[in-house]
Amino acid sequence: MSFRLHLLRATIEARSPLSLCSDEEVPVEIAVQEGRERTRSGREKAQSTQVTALMRDFNDLPTIPGSSLRGVLRALYAEIHGEAEADRLFGHEDAGGLGRAGLISFSWAAVHDGSNEAVTGLRTLEGCNDEVLSILRRDAPLYRDRVALNIRHSVDEHKKFGRIAVPVGTRFSLEMSARGGEEIRALMIRVANMLRHPDLRLGGAGAAGYGRIRLVSASYHALDPGEPEDLRKLRETPPSVPLEQKLFEGNECPPPASRATRAILQLEFCDGVRVGGRMPDDAGEDAFHKQWILREEVLSYDGREDAQIKEFYPLPATAIRGPFAHRMAFHANRAAGKLIDVDEMLALDGKERNARLAEMSARPEALRHFLGHAKERQGDSNGQETGAASCLMVDDSWFEWREGAERIRNFTHVSIDRFTGGARDQTGVLFEEEMLVRPEATVTLVIPPGPDSEKDGVDGWAIDVVQSFLAALRDLTTGRLPVGARSLGICTGRVAWSGPAAAAWKKAAETAGVPCGAEAGEGAP
Repeated sequence: MSFRLHLLRATIEARSPLSLCSDEEVPVEIAVQEGRERTRSGREKAQSTQVTALMRDFNDLPTIPGSSLRGVLRALYAEIHGEAEADRLFGHEDAGGLGRAGLISFSWAAVHDGSNEAVTGLRTLEGCNDEVLSILRRDAPLYRDRVALNIRHSVDEHKKFGRIAVPVGTRFSLEMSARGGEEIRALMIRVANMLRHPDLRLGGAGAAGYGRIRLVSASYHALDPGEPEDLRKLRETPPSVPLEQKLFEGNECPPPASRATRAILQLEFCDGVRVGGRMPDDAGEDAFHKQWILREEVLSYDGREDAQIKEFYPLPATAIRGPFAHRMAFHANRAAGKLIDVDEMLALDGKERNARLAEMSARPEALRHFLGHAKERQGDSNGQETGAASCLMVDDSWFEWREGAERIRNFTHVSIDRFTGGARDQTGVLFEEEMLVRPEATVTLVIPPGPDSEKDGVDGWAIDVVQSFLAALRDLTTGRLPVGARSLGICTGRVAWSGPAAAAWKKAAETAGVPCGAEAGEGAP
């Protein structure tokens, strides 16, 4: 019988924090100090802040809606195979409200527990001793604070916000299904292959390093619709159980190629570096006497039946992207002759000086498409707010050390009174600061083709954008652009290039004085 029910199962794993949010908000508890005075115990009861909640299933576990998977896969599929073919497979709606459904259906993705099995059906998880599910059932399995930076590379007033995500290593399993003849099988495999696309990002904040995944496994099976018992038995197994035919295990179906070029930075920090984080839950009584570095839990299966929960020290994409974007703006302004005149600034009063600094710190027009820009109101007071996401993407990374090297060192400081310049005479004037000692990191910058291939630049990007980008890259890899808090993270390194325009970018980088290493090859990132 040629007419079949085609099923395909896939398991994916988060390679960076994955944040698919709902329209609800949840309170996240953040420990705070009581003004300038610390409480007697050294800490105060937590203060709540409202943060957008994760999308969850009926078991109150994180999930990925089928519509999210369909949308991101359709966009990548259309880029490679064209809009007409994408409309046929994924469905479409005409301007008049007419259209047709897609050929392929997507299930919601079910998260895996500690034994690497997808959790399906309605479960009673109260009192569950599964450590992975205990983490994922928290309101905030992973929470990161973020701040906006001003022209001085410090926190811009009170512009602080956070994002909830699931940790690195979290696994989800999903099913794709379709009815038809033998030709449907090839189409489903082609769509599933999009899960291996190097540019695939799921959820929000992709330009900030979130949402990178990898395909762990995929399998396929075709059923005879006239044999419902086979389907019933199959439905009794979770989507993490492989089907009859394993996919993508050989070289017969290579992963899709990326149109973007990647700059892969091998960084070595010259001394200490600090990326600040939340106070640990088990910080103890003297929690406010220490400034903590960022730590996060990561789930690791590594071919095991049970997950291991490890602690690691991430280097968030935003810790690189924020300083990098500001340095690009500096070089663009410098090249355009847009510089601050000290005498002119001193002649202005406070309000005028701040307005002038705000004007000078605005992102140059030439970089707005490359780096994105925040929403802004155009026209009159009723005008629409417009904004744009960044084209430059930075992948999350993590700090590493050579075997046996010291990792963390605590430094003791005295709190200084801002008025007298002397030590404060209040309780708890001494505090400690955690610092990572001379780590290494591999950071990947993803640069898509630019909008104008006719311009005299590289890969469609105008020459002024290219020059600003490479000048900032040179500063980062030659110890001129610090990373992290307190301007400590001075680093040096080399850049390897991969992708379709790798040769052109490398040639321009070497001309600009960027230290370049061997090419990383097409298979990187």
